[in-house]
Amino acid sequence: MRKNIFIFQLLLAFLFGTSSGVFAQDPAGITGNADMGRKLFAGMEHFQNGGVSCLSCHNVGGQKIPAGGLMAKDLTNAFSRMGGEAGIGGILGAPPFPAMTYSYKYNPITEQEIADIAAFLKQADAANPDYIPATIDDGFKTMLLGGGLGLVVFFALIHMLWGNRKRSKVKADILAR
Repeated sequence: MRKNIFIFQLLLAFLFGTSSGVFAQDPAGITGNADMGRKLFAGMEHFQNGGVSCLSCHNVGGQKIPAGGLMAKDLTNAFSRMGGEAGIGGILGAPPFPAMTYSYKYNPITEQEIADIAAFLKQADAANPDYIPATIDDGFKTMLLGGGLGLVVFFALIHMLWGNRKRSKVKADILAR
């Protein structure tokens, strides 16, 4: 029943793009720790039930954590977009996305971990209100440039190592007699 309420609240937040009074505090009454949420998000601390870290697929800008994945949405401003703790809790408690559902099906996130991640995302949202998230195109351009430069360096190295090889056939001297 509680998960249905979270999903309903998430739907309201998505449709109306606002955070009303029902989203002001965590429904479970658990206080989140933003530092622990950052560690859980980045994989520096393991989830109690062994789920994968959020950083595997998501990214949060400006939070002194390594750059994350571009496979899923950037979560820097997710707290305000999803309607606060209730929206984040709804997504993490009953993930509607197939990749998340599969990842956390047998490794659910605990209520405390949800509160910690929500506190971290709230902190990230407040610290970066005008953040423009990276896109897959940015990562693709970087990968393409890096791959192209790597290929040029590889071919130059091959040319330097094999440039002085013997250019005639091994038996050319014998056949010439």
